[in-house]
Amino acid sequence: MFFLGIKEISHLFFCKNSFYQLYNGSCFLDYCCPLIIWLRILHFDIGIVNHLLRRTSLTRGTAEYGHAFEHLVIQEIKGWLTYQEHPEQLTYWRTHTGLEVDAVIGDARIAIEIKSVEEVLPRHLKGLKAFSEDYPTAQTIIVSLDRINRRIGSIECLYVLDFFRKLWHHDFDPC
Repeated sequence: MFFLGIKEISHLFFCKNSFYQLYNGSCFLDYCCPLIIWLRILHFDIGIVNHLLRRTSLTRGTAEYGHAFEHLVIQEIKGWLTYQEHPEQLTYWRTHTGLEVDAVIGDARIAIEIKSVEEVLPRHLKGLKAFSEDYPTAQTIIVSLDRINRRIGSIECLYVLDFFRKLWHHDFDPC
């Protein structure tokens, strides 16, 4: 898989790594693909990060807002997977050209891109489209602040609150 787990790092950090999994302090190549190491660390409590940075508010459209929005959605997915005791892991995907997908559930079964935009545009779908080329059977979803739920090709576009409702009401079951 592509995941560094919370238990292996600490109780405060959630780490995602595109192609390596940390197990008992050692890295193992779990997946056959171009070797790109891209470690992302997401603090489990964004409030602590904001406090440490003396950030008192987030402005829509800023990079900080985008990171917080992505963090919120990742935490909801991670919490749901844990609460439901699903065996599949939450992972991250990135190409050598920099295209990425924020969340991958299972063995490339579901890919979720997270954007804090009010209108999903074709440029926001590049990572999911690249992912679909490598994994054509994967379900692809973009979660955003765009209130119009729709399909763009094979990609399902969901408003963030509708995504959460589907997740928790079992209308969307990633396992």
